[in-house]
Amino acid sequence: MLSLWELNATQIITKLKTNNMKHLQEKSQRRNIEKVYNLCTDSEKGESLNWYKETNTFATHLSELFNLNSNVKVCGIISALSPAVNWERNKVDAHNFLALADANSSEETILRGKFGTYKNNVLKAVEIYNLKSPTAKKIGEILFGKTGLKTMSFFYNIYDLNNEEIVTIDRHAVKVANNVYKGGGVSVSKNQYKLTEKAYIKVAKKLNIKPYQLQAVVWVKYRQLRNL
Repeated sequence: MLSLWELNATQIITKLKTNNMKHLQEKSQRRNIEKVYNLCTDSEKGESLNWYKETNTFATHLSELFNLNSNVKVCGIISALSPAVNWERNKVDAHNFLALADANSSEETILRGKFGTYKNNVLKAVEIYNLKSPTAKKIGEILFGKTGLKTMSFFYNIYDLNNEEIVTIDRHAVKVANNVYKGGGVSVSKNQYKLTEKAYIKVAKKLNIKPYQLQAVVWVKYRQLRNL
């Protein structure tokens, strides 16, 4: 599997407008992450702990529906189409994309489809679909592009349920770790992404769950706390 930290250290993970958020040290981030996790009820934890597993199952369903040999392409396509959309729209877009691709639609026809994400992300989905010998590494490289580390991480978290080294660090995950409960974008460098990811990994190990499970639990609770 592609090592996330072999990538160029100068690359920026997101170009969202910064809100001058202060990035805390790892120890403080760990404390903030665990605090939000502990606010969850057992019922909330149980539901969120299974989110990535259920998403993997959904990808398998689509792969069988459209006669693909494995769910690796579908996991990549779901991830490619995920930026700027909620999960329900993401699922619909993935299904509609595969329906168009399965009908041998041209790239131009697919790009005219009604997708919630940006055109460049649809192009990534096309590139993934067209892979003759798809592997997780090839798909991860396509998803990374220039600013897609979060999207690539999302793919690995959906596809590889045994992974304990990669976490999807989006703006909510960053804000949880840094104890920020207000709106606005965040600017995250590669090193800051790595620091927050490491914090999630260490807390997950302490709690004896997968890092992606911890991220899913606190993501849901954080949105609840902010009434999002």
